[in-house]
Amino acid sequence: MLDPLTSLGLASNIVQLVEFGLTVASKGRELASTGTTAEHEHLKVLTRDTRVLCYELDRQVIVSVGSGGTSTDSENEKAIKHVARKTKDAAEELDLLLQSLKLQDPEAGSERPPKRRRTAISRLAKGL
Repeated sequence: MLDPLTSLGLASNIVQLVEFGLTVASKGRELASTGTTAEHEHLKVLTRDTRVLCYELDRQVIVSVGSGGTSTDSENEKAIKHVARKTKDAAEELDLLLQSLKLQDPEAGSERPPKRRRTAISRLAKGL
């Protein structure tokens, strides 16, 4: 016979295992039907918005430098421009990573090789 705390711990572990299994099954179903997850789509939108903002910021700094100003403003604007470019580069890298995780459209007929599918599913499982 188990003492009450041990029984509670065992029941808690079983519930966690079932919850994890259901989450993996749900994400697997979502991947199979759409080729991506809602989280990935959200990150894709954020990445696109970040790239647009960085482009606009870079463009505004160029216009501002062209209109004249003090050398301090110019140095600050150069620093902002540098940060904007680095952020844009990171956003592009994230977008490429998200593209590599996306499964092919299930209705397109050709499926991804099994190894890439296993890699995408294992990356998804690590994120849970």
